[in-house]
Amino acid sequence: FAEVEDLKSQVTAEFDEYARFVSVAEAKRTNIHIKKRMREALKQSNPYSEEHRRFHGRERGFDQLPKPFRITDKHWERTPLQSKLGKEVITWRDVDIIQHFMADNGYIL
Repeated sequence: FAEVEDLKSQVTAEFDEYARFVSVAEAKRTNIHIKKRMREALKQSNPYSEEHRRFHGRERGFDQLPKPFRITDKHWERTPLQSKLGKEVITWRDVDIIQHFMADNGYIL
């Protein structure tokens, strides 16, 4: 009976190990499947992509993409004063001098 018990415990241990490998493989397969679906969903949720247009059955609209309402500073055409002020270099000494010429309300005099 000792051999049978040893054989039973060995088979049980091997089966547990096999079950662990299967669960790891299944988890990996599920993870790959989720990542693939997330990539597809990302393409479909982007309103500027071709996949989004096809998914929602929309026709091709304008050739030019819509512009956002707010454009960052780098797209502005600067005035001559802004370009001149942009080239100025301020040192700690300038700040030290300026602080002596501040009004009570915080404006620089």
